[in-house]
Amino acid sequence: MTLLVFSIAVKLLFSIVIKENTEDQESPYKFFYYVADLPILILSMLNFVFCRGYLKQDYYVRVLKIVILMLMLMVFGIVTSWFNEVELMTTVNEQLKIFLPFFLLISFNMYPMTASPGKRSTLLTLLIMFISLYAFVFLEPSRNRDNLYWPIYFSGLHTHAYVVFASFIFIHFYFFELRRMRNLSLMLAILFAFALGFGYGVRTSLTCLLTYMLVFYAFHKQWRVIKRSNLVLISICVVFVVLFFLADNIDLLSFDGFSSGRLSEYVSRLEYIKNRDWSGNLFGSGAGSDIMYSETWWWEDKGSHNDYLTLIIEFGFIYLVVFLWFVKKVISLFKGNFMAYGIFAAYLISSIISNGFMFRPLASYILFMSLVIIGVYRHTNEQNFRLVK
Repeated sequence: MTLLVFSIAVKLLFSIVIKENTEDQESPYKFFYYVADLPILILSMLNFVFCRGYLKQDYYVRVLKIVILMLMLMVFGIVTSWFNEVELMTTVNEQLKIFLPFFLLISFNMYPMTASPGKRSTLLTLLIMFISLYAFVFLEPSRNRDNLYWPIYFSGLHTHAYVVFASFIFIHFYFFELRRMRNLSLMLAILFAFALGFGYGVRTSLTCLLTYMLVFYAFHKQWRVIKRSNLVLISICVVFVVLFFLADNIDLLSFDGFSSGRLSEYVSRLEYIKNRDWSGNLFGSGAGSDIMYSETWWWEDKGSHNDYLTLIIEFGFIYLVVFLWFVKKVISLFKGNFMAYGIFAAYLISSIISNGFMFRPLASYILFMSLVIIGVYRHTNEQNFRLVK
């Protein structure tokens, strides 16, 4: 467990070497960023094997079926790319981006529920906050859509914002559930919304935060503890955020302008899907085939900025349907955990409106680690989080 957490911390610390627009694109420290995934994979596999004795047989069989389904999807993607003469390492890398965070989540969830993983994992949240503060004070501002935003550290602007949002989940849980400081938790939510929307200018991460909060309060069994005045405050803040973006985008009457050209790309990809042959739509064209020259907005090679369209183009409709079934099965492992519903809702919605968590393993590690930490604390206090012997 310690090595798993340490590997994620190493990936966080060295993520700056692949930061967008960095001058030193050939930094030798990139090795540490990428190699950190290897112990995560190996230790997750070992944990999956040796933690079997801690679980009831029927629960372990459920988990095993999910892992087999995951492996089948990976093999499907590799075979599709092979038929389309795509380099093997390109395909394997893309499949690991998607599934390694899920495997990490499954492995951590099988771990014996003690306070140990929670304590170690909580250090990741503190590390993220410290690094974000360090970047804010010492690093240069970031740039997006020809505007300057807060400095970033974790890989790129969007990945950094996703990592910050993922760390917010545990912080909110800590103050709302464990400390019962619910007014403070709401104020922190507003603060993080400001950071994501105004500081980093990443609207997708702000949408994830709002989605998580809506699901959180919708499913919380004690939602009535939220005072009406606080709900009004939240509503006002949401309206304020919307008005800010209205004012910040003169071309808002053109929704394509507001979406930074995404709608044009979606239409372009849908036309492409409509016009290609049935085998391409069923089985895809291989990893990387979603990167196309944009003739409507960016005027350079770009992806569709919609992970579901990316999966359809690269691996086909069959892959997409099975992948969504796989996610549904993973969610079923957390039945009754309303926070898990909020986390997965944020995960899924991020991929609808942009390149979301799906192809950002660093952010997904932290997102799913938040779910694991919440599970540890719930088990410690309630002793009924999941089926164990």
